[in-house]
Amino acid sequence: MPYLRQLTAGAALVLFGWQIRALKDPEQWACTLCFCLTTMQTYTVSFYAPTLVQQLGFTLGEANLLMIPSALVTFGYIIGITRLSDRTLLRSKLVVVSQLLASVGYAVLLIGDWYLDSSARWLLYIGLVFVSAFSNATIPLLAATITDPLESDSDMAMYMACMATIGNLGGVLGPQVYGVAGSAVPERNGAADYRRAHAFMGAVALLGAALAGWVDWRRGRRRDRGVSEEQAPLLTT
Repeated sequence: MPYLRQLTAGAALVLFGWQIRALKDPEQWACTLCFCLTTMQTYTVSFYAPTLVQQLGFTLGEANLLMIPSALVTFGYIIGITRLSDRTLLRSKLVVVSQLLASVGYAVLLIGDWYLDSSARWLLYIGLVFVSAFSNATIPLLAATITDPLESDSDMAMYMACMATIGNLGGVLGPQVYGVAGSAVPERNGAADYRRAHAFMGAVALLGAALAGWVDWRRGRRRDRGVSEEQAPLLTT
């Protein structure tokens, strides 16, 4: 019994040590912040996509139906990009690519909203498809990025718990950006002006790409030093 108590205490100490090390890991916090920035984008698309499509002149029912092609494109891109991630193992690089393409989507939204009175309004729909596909694809890629070098389930659970609990705060903040923008800015031709919100979310996507790029650069530098991921799983500075 004394040996068992000592063994249990030792295991608890090791687990607590891993938790502390996870909280001190800069790559963990970079991925967590990137996840937070990504959920800002995905939740915003879920809440405001039908509203933005209504600005094209469709009814609310028609706008909801027009979300089906966007969802199918998102589904196809997620399957394709995660398949590519498994084949190439370039997970963090693919996060950078997806976030950069999401920022392009926000730029297209900004242009479409700027020329709301012309045929360029259809750019709103194209931009929404871009944002939906590329921001939603970032979620599984980030999960694979943060857990890729880890071996035990407890380590993966600790890292994913930090990323999910803190990162999902972005889902609360994202829709507020569009809500404030839509209410604070005067309407144009009966439609709310979301141009500032589009520009802000585009900057958010660029920041997410920069964070994922930093994680990729840091891991590349570690590989160049000849330190394997098994010897230094995310925790080596």
